[in-house]
Amino acid sequence: MLRIGRNLRDLDCPFKDEIEFSYENNFDIIQVWYKCGKIDSGYDIDPIKSLKDAKVKSIIHAAMDVDDFELYEDDLIEKVIELGHKELILHPMIKSREVDCDSVKKLEDNVLRLLNKLDKLEITVYVENNHVHMQCFYTLEQWEKFFERAPGNTEFLLDVVHVMYCDDYAYMKKLVKIKRPKCLHIADTIKGKVGNKHLHLPIGNGIIDFEKIFNEILLDYDDLIILEIKNTDKNIISSRDKIKEILVNKKEI
Repeated sequence: MLRIGRNLRDLDCPFKDEIEFSYENNFDIIQVWYKCGKIDSGYDIDPIKSLKDAKVKSIIHAAMDVDDFELYEDDLIEKVIELGHKELILHPMIKSREVDCDSVKKLEDNVLRLLNKLDKLEITVYVENNHVHMQCFYTLEQWEKFFERAPGNTEFLLDVVHVMYCDDYAYMKKLVKIKRPKCLHIADTIKGKVGNKHLHLPIGNGIIDFEKIFNEILLDYDDLIILEIKNTDKNIISSRDKIKEILVNKKEI
């Protein structure tokens, strides 16, 4: 079933206001960030309570560096359980050390250990792809080998912007053939923008052809979509409506 949610904006937007905006504008789910043992919630001193009290469902987006797992994975699991979540987004990365064969292997082993723990709890985990400059959880070969080892609760999260930094639709097509994504991160971008220049543009303000993606690469997509757009209320709602229109028009053809 198609669900369209959104990422909560940066900490200058009050946490509870962001939750209320999502509910009032009929978003299906909100994505909240987890980093270094904490849920990003600005000045909200009890984000767990705020999420439990919310009238809209939530999902944790855990950004985990290779050296974060041993420190925080058990805390992350506790928070997922406390919130009653049955889904989790995991974004594995390497920032604390050089990206080489050893660090990539350590990251993969850490991810698989966490996935196996979550599999026993029957929690579905969407594992996110990186962009070309990260060189982990990126190449086609890495993904093929990873899904051969991953437990059954593991799904693929395709971050469209990460692909379109420097790659093209042909690479995206090969990537989704390895495993069809059950979750998408969507925003628009300008080609070549990387790192802190991940612009999170509204749909239609960049170079990404979403009609091509949904008509040629992800036919009949009917799963989870998270809008990662840090912009005005109007542009967030407009972006959601544009994606919905593309998907509805495709079904009517």
